Amino acid sequence: MRNSFASLLLARPSSIDDQSERVPSMYYVIVGETDKERPTVFVRTFTPSGIHIEKRLEDVFIADDFCDERFETLPYFRANWIEIVR
Repeated sequence: MRNSFASLLLARPSSIDDQSERVPSMYYVIVGETDKERPTVFVRTFTPSGIHIEKRLEDVFIADDFCDERFETLPYFRANWIEIVR
């Protein structure tokens, strides 16, 4: 499997993310380590009072009655299915 710099990054917000992710009540999701079978995921929101609050994946995505799989585990995606767009 081919490694790229982006695939090695952890799912943690950078200082640039901290400055740009400032829409109140918007959820921001960062996916990292995409070269692994189970990438890491970081979820947070920006509050109307002006602070970032980390959330669990289950706080944002709710499996409905038609979905057999809950968000206790992350879905599997093969690395060649993921495209980094700049």
